This record gives sequence, structure tokens and C-alpha cells, in this order.
Amino acid sequence: MLAFSVGLALTLVTVGSVAALSVRHATKRFKSFGELARKLPYVSSAVMIPIGLLIVVQGFRTLLHW
Repeated sequence: MLAFSVGLALTLVTVGSVAALSVRHATKRFKSFGELARKLPYVSSAVMIPIGLLIVVQGFRTLLHW
């Protein structure tokens, strides 16, 4: 359990650091990247909400026909 926790912590820190450095590099290279990055959560929400609603509807349909 200890080895798993240490490995997971190292992985998360590494991925987070690489992501932060990548965003910094992309912002310097592409001037409009910052504006795009600010809009991406809204795009993600617009995609995830219909998917979530579809899963809820399918769940209710399954429960009602059971």
C-alpha cells in the first residue's frame, strides 16, 4: 500500500509539472492559446452535460423496464 501511494504521488506530481510547463511553452509559442485555454472548460461542459443527461435517461429507462 505504501509503495502504491508513493508511486501514485510521484506520478501525479510529474504529470502536473509537465502539464504546467507545457502550458507555459504553448502560451509563449501561440499567442491565442491563453484565450483558448480559458474557453476550454465551457466547451468541455457543453460536451459533458448532454452525455450525462443521456446516461441518466438510459438509467431511468432501464429501471422502469426492469
